[in-house]
Amino acid sequence: MKRYISMYLSGTPEIIANMAQNVKEQDWEHLRINAHSLKPQAEFMGDAALHSALIEIETAVKDKRIDSLEALFLKAKQLYEASESMLNNHLETLTQLS
Repeated sequence: MKRYISMYLSGTPEIIANMAQNVKEQDWEHLRINAHSLKPQAEFMGDAALHSALIEIETAVKDKRIDSLEALFLKAKQLYEASESMLNNHLETLTQLS
């Protein structure tokens, strides 16, 4: 469990940063691709809210609802940051127990 949480916490910030750059550059297709790549990881970590937000981003790009993408990304980023804190705490607890 520690290994998977560590992998998620080490890899996800880069994807979130890429998504932020996609929004800045209005590169919606790459935003969709990055959201899609993060989706299974969020699901595996049990973060249903982030998983749903990533689906919303994918759907908005596909439906060409460009005006909502920045807000959807910010929502996903906030959800990740909240889960990151929780997972770091959980990882610390697991480390202390082993």
